[in-house]
Amino acid sequence: MTKTEREENKKICNRATFLRELLKEFGAVLCGFDPGASAMVKGVSGKGDGYWGEQLSFDGLEWKWLEPLLVELRERRGEAWR
Repeated sequence: MTKTEREENKKICNRATFLRELLKEFGAVLCGFDPGASAMVKGVSGKGDGYWGEQLSFDGLEWKWLEPLLVELRERRGEAWR
C-alpha cells in the first residue's frame, strides 16, 4: 500500500469515526456515508422493547445541509451543561 493510499484510508476512518460519534449523540448508528449518510435508529416494537430497524437515509445534498445543524446542536447541548 502506498503512502497516498494509507493517508486516504486514514482520512476515511477519521470521517467515519466523526460521523459515528455525532450520530450516536442523537440515538442513531452509522451504516454508511459518502455521499450523504445512512443510519439506523432504535424503534419500538408492539411489546415496547427497542429494536434496531428504523433506517434514516440522507443523500449528499440533504446531508450537506443537516450535518452542520447536528454539529451546532451538539455544541449547544454541551454549552447548556457547562
